[in-house]
Amino acid sequence: VFYEIDPFFQNYRRYVRSVDYNQLHGKDANGTGASICSPQEFLGGEKNESLPNDGFVNPCGLTAWSFFNDTFGLYETNERAPIAIDENNIAWTSDINDLFADYDAVNFNTVPKYRGGGNLTVPINQNQHFLVWMRVSARPRTRKLWGVIREDIQKDTVLTLNVLNRFNTYQQGGSKYLILTTQSWLGGENYVLPAVFMVVGGIFILVAFAYLVVLALKGYPKVPAWETLSWNQRLDRKKR
Repeated sequence: VFYEIDPFFQNYRRYVRSVDYNQLHGKDANGTGASICSPQEFLGGEKNESLPNDGFVNPCGLTAWSFFNDTFGLYETNERAPIAIDENNIAWTSDINDLFADYDAVNFNTVPKYRGGGNLTVPINQNQHFLVWMRVSARPRTRKLWGVIREDIQKDTVLTLNVLNRFNTYQQGGSKYLILTTQSWLGGENYVLPAVFMVVGGIFILVAFAYLVVLALKGYPKVPAWETLSWNQRLDRKKR
């Protein structure tokens, strides 16, 4: 199960750079040297001594601030039976164990008027939706893994989708989609790439066959005598 936002430009340079990896590692909780997170460095935009840690946001930056916070539920329409979506093990193991530390967020999307997306109620490396979101998309159409349906859905089954719509895409005129697809360890279905491989492979087979026919008709080219090679002739002249 994937969700998709179109358009959503996670590949903008300022957006990509607006994150402090030392902070995500748990090495910079006080915000020293995190000006790269601007304009989402402090809650409300400026230092505030009445807030914890003077209002410094942890995790800071545009990428974390815009954390997608819609939720989804799937049901079989006729039986109203819920379809379980497994939301575990959707993030990279290296992100869970190495990139993100085990600590609680501070001043992160806690005030609705300053909020850009969802907040975090568990340690950041335990919210796998957040970890998936922090791996920015290279395309203007952002697609992220939401979960995996472990049970089979029979053909012609009518599904009902319940959406808690909280993520704001209306300001930029964007749209949101939920995508159900069959995917193996090799990835999703893609008919273009196999077709290209088959065409290119077929061309090489025809070229190889044509080369064999030419060899059979004309024979192998004659190999010149060793003495006639140009560099050998130059050596002979030097010896003389």
